[in-house]
Amino acid sequence: MELYEVLGWLNVWVYVFLTIKAPLKILNKRLKNKSLMKINSFLTRYHKYLGIFMIIIALAHAYVLGYLFRFNSGTLVLIGVIITSILGVLIRITRNKLVLTLHRLLSIVVLLLMINHIYLPFTFKIS
Repeated sequence: MELYEVLGWLNVWVYVFLTIKAPLKILNKRLKNKSLMKINSFLTRYHKYLGIFMIIIALAHAYVLGYLFRFNSGTLVLIGVIITSILGVLIRITRNKLVLTLHRLLSIVVLLLMINHIYLPFTFKIS
């Protein structure tokens, strides 16, 4: 497996760890399981760091491929992740539920963009 593939799949796993938090929280409200609560607490504690890590890994993934300055389907994923991260910061600042909802919805859009990037990649050179 090439380095760009390792970085790409690492980002997929980081995405999973970032997004599994919300369903676990909903599940734990019903089950009241201490193990789930500990896992969710751990994921919450490192959520913002994983988001930053995801952006860094995405940039490294693009750099290794030589696509850092090209517009492609991965660029759309990165833009989605960055906007999602900005919304995450705004959640902390504003405590606005609409911003939280947009943050969660955009994480679903990022998933769709990621699936598209994996299965239907495209590239345009920006001159």
